[in-house]
Formats: sequence, C-alpha cells, structure tokens
Amino acid sequence: MANEAVSDDFQRLIDRIEKTNKTFKSILEKDPKQLVITSDDRSKIDTIIGKNDRLLGKLKSKEFEIAVVGLEKAGKSTLSNALIRVNVLPAESERCTFTKTEIRSGNKNCADVEFYSTDEFNKNFASQLKDLGYKECTLNEFSWNDFDRFWKGVEQKDPSKYRDFSTSTVPDIETMAKNSGDILPYLGSGTRSFNENEIKTSEFKKFITGFKEDKKDAQSVRGGFPYAVKSVTIWSKDLGDDMKTAVLLDVPGFDSPTQLHRQQTEKTLKSADAIIFVSNVGDRPNLTDPQVSMLRKSDVDDDGIKLADKAFVFGNKLDAANTADNASKNMDTLKQEVVFKYKIAQPGRVIFGSAEAFLIEEKLDKEISAEAAEPIIQNIKRYNNGNNGIQDLKKALKDYYDNDRFRVMKNRADNNENAIRELLRGILDKCKSQEISDVRDGDLYLQVHNAIEDFCKQVRDVGKTFNDEIRKEHPFTNKLKEQINAGVNPGGKDKSGDDSCFKHVGDDELHDAELDQNLSDS
Repeated sequence: MANEAVSDDFQRLIDRIEKTNKTFKSILEKDPKQLVITSDDRSKIDTIIGKNDRLLGKLKSKEFEIAVVGLEKAGKSTLSNALIRVNVLPAESERCTFTKTEIRSGNKNCADVEFYSTDEFNKNFASQLKDLGYKECTLNEFSWNDFDRFWKGVEQKDPSKYRDFSTSTVPDIETMAKNSGDILPYLGSGTRSFNENEIKTSEFKKFITGFKEDKKDAQSVRGGFPYAVKSVTIWSKDLGDDMKTAVLLDVPGFDSPTQLHRQQTEKTLKSADAIIFVSNVGDRPNLTDPQVSMLRKSDVDDDGIKLADKAFVFGNKLDAANTADNASKNMDTLKQEVVFKYKIAQPGRVIFGSAEAFLIEEKLDKEISAEAAEPIIQNIKRYNNGNNGIQDLKKALKDYYDNDRFRVMKNRADNNENAIRELLRGILDKCKSQEISDVRDGDLYLQVHNAIEDFCKQVRDVGKTFNDEIRKEHPFTNKLKEQINAGVNPGGKDKSGDDSCFKHVGDDELHDAELDQNLSDS
C-alpha cells in the first residue's frame, strides 16, 4: 500500500519527529539529578517520547494498522479472511472472537498465542466480581454455588443491576468457574507457538473460539480456553502485495458480554490507523445501541484524531436479504445512518457486499458445500451486480493509505508536540516563580531553562515551516483551497491583519469540505 508520491512528505515528517525527540531527550540529560524537571514531569515526557517512537516505527516500516470491528456474528472474521486471502480465522454462526487477533505478513504461516500471567488474570477476574458487588477473589478461590445464591439475591434487591449483568458479565463468570481446568494450566505459561500445519487444527482454534473439536453442531459446548488468552498473532506468507504492510486486528464484538473484551475493542478503535466497521446489512441495517455507544466513546482517539477521519463501513452479508428491494432499502438505511445521522464515515467509504461470496468465488472456503454456496453467489449477482465488495474496500483502503493517512500521522505528531511543549512551558513557569538561589546548582538551572526555551522556539518555527509547505503543496480539497485563497487580500493579509489565514479553517469546515467533495465524486 505504499505510494512514492507521498514519500517526501513522510520523510519530512520523520525528520521533524526525530529532531524533536532528540531535542527534548537532551533536555532530560541536562538534568540527571532532577533538580529542575521532577520525576513526575519526567515520566510524562517519557510517555510522550514513547508515543513519538511508536509513530516513528509506523512511519519507517510503512505499517498500516487496520481494526475490524462490529457486532458479534456480523462477519468480522470472514471479512478479515477475505482481505488477507487466507481462510485462517475461525468464522462461526455464533460468537467466535474472544480476544484480539493480530494478522501480519511473515516469511511463513505460523501463530503465537500469548497467555495472561496469573496476576493479570486474577486482577481482571476480581475486577469483574467487584462490578457485580461480590467479594473479590481469585478463580481458584471462587465458588459458583455461593455466587449463584448471591446473584439470586441481587435479583430481588436490585432488578435493574440484575438485568444489566445477567446477559453480560455473569455468563462469563459462570463459564470461567465451570471450566477453570481449561484456564488455570495456561496462566503464566508465556507464549505458545504453532506452525503452519498446527494453525489449521482445533488445538489452535480453541484458543480463539473455545470449541475443542473441528466438527460442531448446536449441542457443541465451548471450553474456557479463550479466557486465558491475552493476544493471538498470526503470520501469513500468503498476503497479497496490497496487504504486505497491513496489520489486521480482528477484535471482539461491540456486544461482547465480557467487559475486558469491550475495553480491548475500545482501546483498539482509538489506536488503529484505520477502522473497518462491519455491519450485517442483510437483515440488520440499523445501528444498535451497543454500536452507537462504542463508536461515540471512540469519536476522538487519544491523539485527537476523529473517528470519521479513519473509518470505513462494510455492509456485509448483503446476500442474506430476502429480496432485491429489501437489499436496496437496507443499503440506503445503513448509509443514511453512518454518513448523515451519526457521521461515522464519509460517503465514499461505505461499501456493500459479501465477504463469504468472495471466499467462495476465490475457492478459499473449503468447508462450504456447493448447495450452500449457490444462493450466496446468485443473490450477490441479483442484489449488487455480482460485486462482493472486497476489491472496492481494498481500493478505498489503498486510497486512504496513499493520501489521507499522511494527514492522520501528521496530526498525531502535532498533538504529541503540543503536549510536550505545554508540559515544558509548565516547567518553565514553575522555574520562573522560583529564585535561582533556591536551586542547588544555579548553572544547571540556567542550562535546562535555556534548553527548554530554545526547544519551544524550535518546535514553533519547525512546525510553522512544515505546515506552510504542506498547505502550499497539498491542499486537501478544492473547496478548502478556495477557502484559503478567499481569505487573503491582495496585500497578503486578511481583514484582521493576520497573514496566516489557513489556521482559521477549522475541523468542522474541513469535515464539511471533505463531505461535499466525496458527495460530488460519488
């Protein structure tokens, strides 16, 4: 997904971040005794440096982190399999993703399963019990019979709480309690590796789905294995060139009954470079409360990036609609909600199709029968002119990677820079309120004080030069360019005498301009 046309911009951004990191690392080195910069401030600076280092790693490796999210059973894992052209993620009619699964390009097909430490698991388990109002304890100490009596009492004392948790946390507690033998042996065991042949077996898949056997039916019972798993990483040698730099994250559903998994999904939504929101447009085109609630929580990520700036919507399972008329109405309903009602994504990033149809057409699903496959293919022909949507989604992701991703990365760098500058200014203010004689080493104080002031000036100057270059060379839309030019008088200043008109174009205007541009293109 690389594009040489933006490589110069990315290199300038890399140089800028490296220079910034080097400068404020040198400031810390000037104060080894923490006479000016306290340990608390130093910790905050180190956190921001860490964010910059992770951003640099992504920029240099061209890594593109894509989170696949949505309700359970919407077909997230099936879509992930279609995008990477490898049918490796389990895709069942029931809930099948219990923890975040990461897929990367590698030299061979293999996987690693990382397990929670005993302390990590017990802390999470105790936290769930605390939410229910039950005494905190470890899984070893827990008694389901005692808890069951307690929970029946909650039904009488607090019916609202009973309703809220009886379909979410409590079933997970019960599964863990009754299947502790599937969980406890793996805690603290580190990471287990699986080779190319092993990742196709139930022994590997049970850590994702919980099922112990390959052949499943309605009576199949899940074990507790996934509850011991912290993360799953799969490496594939079969990823196409268009997905070589992508890191695909298949996360639990918005409506997962496990609080820990919902938190995991929310965190991934905020950290990912792009998000594919998968919806079952075949029979559930309207967004549900869990979907809207999760998306609103993630409306702006930790770096100030808006969800709509990096979100894509895939209306999956279009083949499941009853008629062509229903399919058309469902597509219109979903697009109306995600684009205009909730403003989750731009119009050109809402795509419809069927991931399963793609797998069938590419002969990647070896398990589906010809009898079951036929109506899926025929319905996609009738409802969407035979377009399964996967290539359209890949094209949209590539366009984003080649163009808009740069702006997202730049915004992350800007926000990190602003955070460190504000922190250093706070340190300066504290220094200025303190007499130099109060500091044991006056020379050291002056060195750090001057270094901070020089840094703040340098960041301001570098940022202004960088923004001027990008504004001149890469305006985001024609409408936005017109807005910039319209604010400049022949003398080069606006009516207020300010010659930096670009900064008056705010986020809302930028979003509206992009929306208008996409609508005119669609």
